[in-house]
Amino acid sequence: MTLAVGVWDKRPGFSLHLRKIFRDPQRSRLHAEIEELEAELEALQRYSDMPKTIMELAENYLERAKEAYGRDVEEGWQQAFHVREQLVRCLHDDRLRRVADNLHAELTEAGRLEPWRRVAVQRHLRMLEQVDGQLGGQGRGALTEGQRDAIIEALRLRNQGLANSYWRLAMVRRHQSLLMLIGFPVLVVSLVILANSASGLTADGWQGGAVLWVLSVLLGILGAITSAAQRSTTIPSQRIPEQLGSQLATWSRLPIGAVAGLTVWLFSIATVQEPADLNVANLLLAAFGAGFAERLIVQGSGSHVIQPGREAGPNGLARSGRDRGE
Repeated sequence: MTLAVGVWDKRPGFSLHLRKIFRDPQRSRLHAEIEELEAELEALQRYSDMPKTIMELAENYLERAKEAYGRDVEEGWQQAFHVREQLVRCLHDDRLRRVADNLHAELTEAGRLEPWRRVAVQRHLRMLEQVDGQLGGQGRGALTEGQRDAIIEALRLRNQGLANSYWRLAMVRRHQSLLMLIGFPVLVVSLVILANSASGLTADGWQGGAVLWVLSVLLGILGAITSAAQRSTTIPSQRIPEQLGSQLATWSRLPIGAVAGLTVWLFSIATVQEPADLNVANLLLAAFGAGFAERLIVQGSGSHVIQPGREAGPNGLARSGRDRGE
């Protein structure tokens, strides 16, 4: 089966220049990776005795990567990694050893992989060291089937770690999209009310009206959303299941912020003798600041997900993937 390079990306809609401006960098990287995998697969089909089962698996994963390219970048990377793993199975011993050398060097980068994955990859690569003396040495014999499987398994563990990083990034993006979906209407409504009521902020009788407590509630919600948006600029170090749980808590910021703003309004009313003595500007600022209390509730519930010193035990072994939820 001959695969045509480049003809699969035919998405209608934007012009070429608009696509260049608005195109997702991750999607561009995935596009380049798929093109490279496609060319490598075609070369292997022509110039090597690639087993039929491996060829069919690689083609199947490649088609899935292309299908996912237009709708789900993270799934596309997952399928692309599977293609790479199948192609590596067909490499000669020397090239497979270079893959192992690259994996061994990649482990030196701090934070590249989770500690338990680093330990597992090192153990798989150690099978080569036991036979060859050290990675990169000379005069090495043919790889056994067990050694080849160990290198491929090390590559699979590494790819899964990178795929999880893409999933975390996707969850952060979704979280930011939800915050924008919630926050933008609240901001618009707040601005409209403030614009229409600006002339009456200091007027007698306005402080006891319904507009003030509505603004307090809206600004409390806006403060909670602003607080969450500020934290969403970085990828959290939570495990994926706990990170999914924190995404579900996005909608809880609406009532949390509303209650915080309403509480500030009630407290301000209770501390003055007459409504005319109420400082409206200070009340609204306090309502917005009170919305930041959402991080004490939402973030506090997951603050013990990853504890310092729990990544690796006293014997140097990291927790299992099952314990980490990866």
